This record gives sequence, structure tokens and C-alpha cells, in this order.
Amino acid sequence: MTVEVLPATGEAWDDVTAVFATTGDSGHCWCQWFHLGTRAWQQTPVEQRRAALERQVRGGVRAPGVIASVDGEPAGWCAVAPRASYVRLRASRKLAAAGVALDAADARALQAASVKRVEHADHHAARPGVRHFAVQRAAHLEHDVGGISARRIGDLGA
Repeated sequence: MTVEVLPATGEAWDDVTAVFATTGDSGHCWCQWFHLGTRAWQQTPVEQRRAALERQVRGGVRAPGVIASVDGEPAGWCAVAPRASYVRLRASRKLAAAGVALDAADARALQAASVKRVEHADHHAARPGVRHFAVQRAAHLEHDVGGISARRIGDLGA
């Protein structure tokens, strides 16, 4: 099985929704938990969270994350964004006490690695590998003018 991890840009929106539509918490969160404070989170319906992620994917200067595909089928997601864009990180007492700089220009935070639920046995066995590759790719960003550049990661070997 080949895993490819690409920037989650407007062209990838259908792939993003394919992953989120089949996962438990992700389909409820739409990767907005870190972007919203507690009260805003509680008051924001799921459809508004979905719309917020769509705006981030379709309209950002940088991709808000990466989408992983296994043999051309969408299979996983990992969010990666400037630390300062995450309300919950800015409010974290632990990060403040540790002296973590949230506003550094290139400081990025990874969160919300999700893997699509599938029925196919080979893909089910590959789920941990998909998550690993998506997180690995997001952690080793290659920045170009638009943010994250595309890259074929490798072969899971079935």
C-alpha cells in the first residue's frame, strides 16, 4: 500500500470530508476544538464547525493540515497551524509556565490526527501507519510560498 500525504487545500475538500464523515470525534469536532474557547465551543453547532474548517481549507494562505491517502483513497488527516491560531493553546497555563512562545512567526502546532474508518481488511490494518505518516509529514513540513508542499511518503507494505 502506498501512502501519499498532501496539503489540505481547496482541491482536497472532498477528501477532507470523506475522512471526517467516517470518524467518531472528528465528525463532531471538525478540527475546531483548539480554535475555539470553551464557551464558543459549546455554543457552536457542528455544521458551523464544519463550515469553519471548510473556510480554513479553501481560503487560507497556508493549508490548515495534511490529508493522507492510501492507494489514492482519502484515509487520514492531521491539523497543523500556527500556534497562535489556537485559542486553547494561547490560554494554556502549562505552556505559559513552560515559556513556550506561541507567537513566533514559524511556530506550528500539530493536533487532531484522524484516520478514516474503512471496511477493507488491508486498509484497516494500515490505520496506525496512515496516522503515523500523516503526523510525520506534518511534523516535517517543507514550506514553499503556499505553505505545505506535496510529497509521496512511502509504502506501508501490505
